[in-house]
Amino acid sequence: NTGLDAAHIKENVNPDPDHNPYPWRQYMLRVDPSKLINTFDRLRNISMSVRIQNPENLIVVLQRSDAEKLKDWDGILTIGNVPDELRVSADLRKQQSQRRGLEDHACTPSEFYVLTASNRTNREFVMQQLVSKCKSSEGSQQGDCTFEYNGNSPKGLVTTTTCRQDEVLTGLLDDPSVLWIEDRKQPMLLNKYATRIVQSKNGSTPSIWNQGLMGDG
Repeated sequence: NTGLDAAHIKENVNPDPDHNPYPWRQYMLRVDPSKLINTFDRLRNISMSVRIQNPENLIVVLQRSDAEKLKDWDGILTIGNVPDELRVSADLRKQQSQRRGLEDHACTPSEFYVLTASNRTNREFVMQQLVSKCKSSEGSQQGDCTFEYNGNSPKGLVTTTTCRQDEVLTGLLDDPSVLWIEDRKQPMLLNKYATRIVQSKNGSTPSIWNQGLMGDG
């Protein structure tokens, strides 16, 4: 679960009492594996988002004041920042690597989604900051960068025509509100394979048709 699904971001989290425009942060917690589920359930009550990364680590979005309290929780061993490589999808990191070294004219436009730690109390501020970061990443590059968003969703869409995609990503990841970035998948027609997937467990053969059941009688 990447956390990109907007349903995992709570809209009714209380605003920060100090009116900090960045009240929420993403943390990685190393926990005692025997207490993982109990810790996960407790965090759901105070966090904007929480997910299990592996049997020893949780990734959670909390207000900083709540994060301080976790130091006293039984079962939490360490609290730290989430590495950038865990904030970008594997597919997008692969694309980024392939683009390095290409000439500007050889690049094609790319699109990726950005999930933010925002809700109704600070979303407009957060999104406008990302619009600015996207534009500033253009700099002397040959190409454009746009950031589109809907005020009702914590997710935005980046479209960039520059080869130096890594500079765009670096600029976005510098923003503390950015939780996750992944490439926008293009829809594909899979009719050629659909019947085999439906008719057999491994998708290798249309087993029902092979028995003469064609549905045309």
